[in-house]
Amino acid sequence: MRAIYRVTGVVKVRTSVTMLISVACSVSVPLLAWGGWAAVAVLTLLLGQVADAMTTTLAVRSGHVTRLESFYQALVERFAEVCWLLTFLALGAHPTTVVLTAGVVWAHEYVRAKVGGAAMSRAGSATVGDRSLRVWLVLTALVLAAAVSWIGRDLAAGIVTMVMLCWLALGLIGFGQLLAIIRKVLA
Repeated sequence: MRAIYRVTGVVKVRTSVTMLISVACSVSVPLLAWGGWAAVAVLTLLLGQVADAMTTTLAVRSGHVTRLESFYQALVERFAEVCWLLTFLALGAHPTTVVLTAGVVWAHEYVRAKVGGAAMSRAGSATVGDRSLRVWLVLTALVLAAAVSWIGRDLAAGIVTMVMLCWLALGLIGFGQLLAIIRKVLA
């Protein structure tokens, strides 16, 4: 984060540009995975995450974080997660697991957004199902798929499905944590 903060002090770019870079990277990740370029997809995902972090840092550095920018940022993040789920499909994950995971992610983010305005601080509502873990799981799946793809596509698909099941399990645990936090806050 410190490096990104320094870069945003030197590079003068608008947040809309970094959001567009993030979207372009998000779209590229499943396309690269479908093309058998999982290793390149890892680098593209990392570039998208750097652009995403730069968007937030630029907004904070400018001193005026608007609700509209926050909305667009949340929209870009949800779009990225849809692309990541498509990446898992491209790598051979079982479609039912992907759909169930998408439902858990949607429920988690929907409940957080609905209750977020009701006195829940961002730090006080962190769970194991949050976006930062989801990024690491996608990176892990892509790295493992790239590492074993030379052995066989079935092995890569099996490993990716196992990572997807971890995402689903941690998402369910995180959703339970979020509901417990909400219950404490709103009680």
